Amino acid sequence: MASASAAVGGNAIAGPMLRMVRATPVSGAVETISASKLLPSATATAGRKANASAPPPAPASHVAPLPPAESGTFRVVTWNILGQVYAKSQWFTHSPRPCLKQARRWAQIHELVRVMNPDVMLLQEVDNFGDVHEPAFRDLGFDALYLQRPNGKHDGCCVAYRREKFEIVDDDNAVLKVDLNEIALSKQSKDDVERFTRDNVALAVRLRVRAMPTKEAVFATTHLFWDPAMADVKLAQARSVADTVLKVHSNAPLIVFGADLNSTLDSDVVAEFHQRSFVDSYAAVRDSSTCENKFVTNVTPGFTEAIDHLYLRGHGARVEHVLELPHATHPDVSGGLPNWLWPSDHLPLAADVRI
Repeated sequence: MASASAAVGGNAIAGPMLRMVRATPVSGAVETISASKLLPSATATAGRKANASAPPPAPASHVAPLPPAESGTFRVVTWNILGQVYAKSQWFTHSPRPCLKQARRWAQIHELVRVMNPDVMLLQEVDNFGDVHEPAFRDLGFDALYLQRPNGKHDGCCVAYRREKFEIVDDDNAVLKVDLNEIALSKQSKDDVERFTRDNVALAVRLRVRAMPTKEAVFATTHLFWDPAMADVKLAQARSVADTVLKVHSNAPLIVFGADLNSTLDSDVVAEFHQRSFVDSYAAVRDSSTCENKFVTNVTPGFTEAIDHLYLRGHGARVEHVLELPHATHPDVSGGLPNWLWPSDHLPLAADVRI
């Protein structure tokens, strides 16, 4: 168990308590979660909400990261970190204004990465990549690839991997970049072309484990269009991403797909991934979710749902641990995100995978 703490202007700031919990096998090619427990919380103990007007107390000392993934496993994190271009008070009226400031948010994001101690990160809504995030990731031991959205958009998707553990496979298709605007090229009417031109992208990277050169995996990420009124657009994007990755990497022993699909469990988008044999790393946690203990990944007063997903596809892989997440009414997230503990409106998902 570890809590995150970052420093802004030389002053420490508090972060959430984090813990990886053991997963129990279920039937199927990929073993997944058996149960989830409540996340321990410094703010809950203090009887305070994490979006109160004043921040919770900062930890007295530097916080150790979570223990690394066990030998023969890797830890993968997927997270929409909320692009700074979108972190505006008019859109997040529930968030204390200091929680939207770039210096504080960036410090918290990088500190949470350090404490989560991943081997691979699949990130969405990454802006200021070259001048802010890439140098920070490099200092934390990661090499990173980035694909910015087209047509003047400021954010994009990132795949970052711990350089001492992974290397990119020597192959022309090792790095796959997908422009989802290409869907519009097949449309006949001007209205449909405009409707399907949404400037979303996907990025996939094929990596080899340095200590086990025969072990490879493809790590892919995307951020689909958000508007629920355009479910057909999201569905077309999901099909395009999944089919492109599967076609290019048809011989991959394992595909790990972490994404903000902007789609709930009962959506056609999620069904498309299940139909293509992608298995949800958090399936049992989601299945055991109740109204009182609802599993969520995106928390705002107007919308609180699980729309971020971490999928595996391949035989022989096993999820051994996952990151516990606070449920919808937990004090760490009650009132909505971002808050004093979480720098994004999305929560990260993480899994320790044995291959």
